[in-house]
Amino acid sequence: MSEGKHTPGPWQLNDLSVESSSEGKWIACTDSHMGNDLCEDQANARLISAAPELLKAAQDLLQGYTAARALKIQEAIKKAKRE
Repeated sequence: MSEGKHTPGPWQLNDLSVESSSEGKWIACTDSHMGNDLCEDQANARLISAAPELLKAAQDLLQGYTAARALKIQEAIKKAKRE
């Protein structure tokens, strides 16, 4: 699989924002002020910050599966990488 066009991980969580650990680049801010409560914004930020590791884990897992068993993983990776 090709590398994605996203900022490479790892990403670090800074309360309600996510930044690239290696590049110091801002990735996302979940402080939406659009009706989400603080706990939901923090949970969203944690999930976003884990995205590079989740993608890598899915790719590693996929290597051990047959194509038929890995279809859902392949689809999730394609969605994450926008392929």
